[in-house]
Amino acid sequence: MWNIISVDGDWYHLDPTWGDSDLLNYHYFNVSDSIIRADHSISENILLLKGEKVKDEDDSSADYNLPLPACTSMKANYFRARGIPVSGFTSENNKKAAAAVASAAKSKSRTVEFYIDEKLNYEDTVAQMIGAPKYQLFHYIQTANRSLKAGSRINEDKIQYVQADKCRGLTVILEYH
Repeated sequence: MWNIISVDGDWYHLDPTWGDSDLLNYHYFNVSDSIIRADHSISENILLLKGEKVKDEDDSSADYNLPLPACTSMKANYFRARGIPVSGFTSENNKKAAAAVASAAKSKSRTVEFYIDEKLNYEDTVAQMIGAPKYQLFHYIQTANRSLKAGSRINEDKIQYVQADKCRGLTVILEYH
C-alpha cells in the first residue's frame, strides 16, 4: 500500500515500502501517476464501479479506491528536491558535487543521491558518471576523501549504485574505511 500526498498544492504518489530491503529506496517518493503506474496497479474508483463489480466472484469485496486526485507534478520528487544536481560536468559543478559527497560522508550517510537534469540525456550522463575507465563519480569520491578524516573516508573499491531512470535519479551506496 502507498499513499497520495499533497506538497505545495500538487499531488504525488509516495511509496516508502517499495524495494523491501534494509536500504531506503527513494524511487517512489513523490512521483506522478505515469511513473507509479509503470509497476504499481491502481484500483478503480469505487464511484465508477457498478453492481456486480463491487464484489468479487467469491463474494468478497473487490479492490477499489476512493476518488483520487491526479498526480501530474514532479516538482517535489525526492531526487529533484534532495539529490545532488547534475547539469553538466563543468569545473564548478564538479566542485559542488564533490563537496556534497563529502558532506554526506561526514555524516556517514549510507547513500548519496543525484538528480540528472532534464536537459541532459539520462543514459549518457549516468554512463559518464559510473562508466570506466575515468568515471565522474570516482572523481567526486576522491576529491571528497581528500577533505575527510580517517574513518570517514569512502571506500572507493566498494561503490554500488542503483538507477532510478524514470525519476532521473541515481542512488550511490557508500561504505567507509
